[in-house]
Amino acid sequence: MSTDLLAGRIPPDQRLLLDTSVLVAYLNGEEAVSPIATHLLTDFVATERNKAVVSTASVAELMVRPIRTGPTAESTARTFLLEYPGISLRSVDVLVAAEAAAIRADTNLRLTDCLVAATAVLTSCDVVVTNDQLLARRFAGLRPGIDALLLSDLIA
Repeated sequence: MSTDLLAGRIPPDQRLLLDTSVLVAYLNGEEAVSPIATHLLTDFVATERNKAVVSTASVAELMVRPIRTGPTAESTARTFLLEYPGISLRSVDVLVAAEAAAIRADTNLRLTDCLVAATAVLTSCDVVVTNDQLLARRFAGLRPGIDALLLSDLIA
């Protein structure tokens, strides 16, 4: 993992949108990108070097596995989402839905990915952090001023 590369791609004070795949990698801890997701969340987000936004669409995706696993896993995931420092949740409302529809019309991405991307647009995020190659590729250049960062590109 290249921590210098991560710091170079995400300057201080840039606002981040964390995709579901980043949260899963962090909570799971067993994926190839888990160490870099952990570094991002503990050293960038929790310290508020970079504030982060999570779409409630990602919350729905993220909670499925912990709910299936059982009450302890569900509680851990819920506590993480509600209490982790530096993360704010953005609900899907009519503005997010309308922006998601425009993004879907341009990209044909899955609706959930469009809701996440729309959240980035409407919360003025500078970087969408993901480990979803399709999302990163389709989102790159979709809206001016928003970069897409694929975590797997940072693995040494």
